[in-house]
Amino acid sequence: AITNLEQQINPLFNTNPIIKLNKFLSQEILDFRLLNIENSSPFKQKVSEKETPDYYKIITRPMDLSKIKSRCENGMYKTAAEFLADVELILKNSERYNGLQHVFTVKAREIFEKGKEGVEQFKETIVAIEKEIRRSNDNDEMDVGLDLSDESDDN
Repeated sequence: AITNLEQQINPLFNTNPIIKLNKFLSQEILDFRLLNIENSSPFKQKVSEKETPDYYKIITRPMDLSKIKSRCENGMYKTAAEFLADVELILKNSERYNGLQHVFTVKAREIFEKGKEGVEQFKETIVAIEKEIRRSNDNDEMDVGLDLSDESDDN
């Protein structure tokens, strides 16, 4: 049997496929790739309203790497495409707020490209986990409304 410690160390040991995918994306893509990009600090935390008071008037769907990390920790992503859409949102927001050629946008583009490369590198593993998720969702849908358990308190 796989222990809790093994599940924490290697996300592929986790039995819940959604947790497995999110931990894998968090560890392999976020931690090892995106958070280590030089000069990526403007995208690691949410934009400070104090430092840029007009940002949230212009950007209606803010996104940053810590928010993506939090979403991974909460098992929010059902596919790598959803994860990459959030990474791409960082780029789109920078393009909109800073302009296409701004140094921040160039860095945001690098973050998005590295995210895509990471997903591509682990495509086989990710596709397999996504299949597990779809299978478990299909099983859940078949169970809806058929509670055959006898949990009555009538003794």
